[in-house]
Amino acid sequence: MEPSWTEYEPHAIASEIMYDYNPSEDEDANLLSDEDHEENNNVCINCILPDDLVAHVLALLPVADIVTAGCVCKKWYELVHSWEFLKVASVVKSPKSWYFIFTYFDKPFGHIYDPDCEKWQRFELPYVEITTYPIASFSGLLCFTPSHSIRDLHVCNPITKKYRKLEDPRGSDCPDYSALAISVSRVSHSYTVAMVRSTKDRTEGMVWDVEIDVFSSEKLAWEPSLKLVAQEWRGGCDSAICDGVLYFAVYTWRPVPIAHGQSGLLAYRLGSQSLACDMREDFIPAPFRLSCMRLISLKDELVMVGAIEIAGRGGMIEGVGVWVLRRRQWVEISRMPGRFLRRFRPYEDLFHSSGFGELIYIQGYDSRRLLVFNVETKQWKWSRSFPANRRKCPLEVYGGTCFEPRLDIAP
Repeated sequence: MEPSWTEYEPHAIASEIMYDYNPSEDEDANLLSDEDHEENNNVCINCILPDDLVAHVLALLPVADIVTAGCVCKKWYELVHSWEFLKVASVVKSPKSWYFIFTYFDKPFGHIYDPDCEKWQRFELPYVEITTYPIASFSGLLCFTPSHSIRDLHVCNPITKKYRKLEDPRGSDCPDYSALAISVSRVSHSYTVAMVRSTKDRTEGMVWDVEIDVFSSEKLAWEPSLKLVAQEWRGGCDSAICDGVLYFAVYTWRPVPIAHGQSGLLAYRLGSQSLACDMREDFIPAPFRLSCMRLISLKDELVMVGAIEIAGRGGMIEGVGVWVLRRRQWVEISRMPGRFLRRFRPYEDLFHSSGFGELIYIQGYDSRRLLVFNVETKQWKWSRSFPANRRKCPLEVYGGTCFEPRLDIAP
């Protein structure tokens, strides 16, 4: 079994780094033999380096190794948990986002992929009882439901294990479709959580009750719910917050001026307490007829990853594209090359996608590899093979999310 990134022997590490040293013996150093003098050169690093220099050295380590270093001794534990060190580490380090995937259906265990060292390692999400969806992420925070209830929402930093349970949101507890999104301020580290729930009206046929709820960490409370009655559309399972706007996937069945199908987006300006529902004016259509649509916020821009259907071929997939939304128009960034797309077949229309910074991850159903797309270099690359036998896992396990490994953000 491969080691976990949090598995280590603190005492063994300490014995390799820390050495017995008695400062009072320095006075007699000139009386020691050469052999004794060489042996006495192995001194405690804390005694010869100032704290600020030790902090800068530790800040250069990978995030997982910083956590390990905190178990070497009490002084290092206090150092790596101090606010001064967190500020230094946030400036010195800019790690790429990690990708997390559940391994079991009934346990919170999974694996993370670190693109810097190109390795999978075992990982456990804190305070999660079972494999859970929806799950949203932004920067160093995750938002999820640790149980089956959509009302039981938590926000946590998966690295430091610090978390906050949010107040129960109002509204439906069992929606037919729900989409969860989170956004974090780069300056204040305050965060906003948004949830879109769509519930079919069982008495009115094709009428849907749509609720939008927004939580503010600055107020530690939910804003008043925005409730809509939708007769031309329903919400989906994907959403993202970008530059103060909540974008969420919608599907319509009424005649609208859409050239490429009946899926697209609606935008809600957070805090406005109003949402236009004119599908002819406010609907942002997808660039093609898509069978799978994932929304990602990357560097204050909305990015979409979608599986393009072949017209008139009953759901057959032509390719997978990546687009960015600019002035309500989709601009294509890249298409997945055919050699990568073939590895997703016959389930190329079933995938999860998440991203942060310059990386977008695409996780295919029944695939033992994770596809990584770099938005800046336009390069596609496979990760190393997934270490677990995912064929034995149910469909619900085949989701994942990425997060930025941060030590300086707390919910």
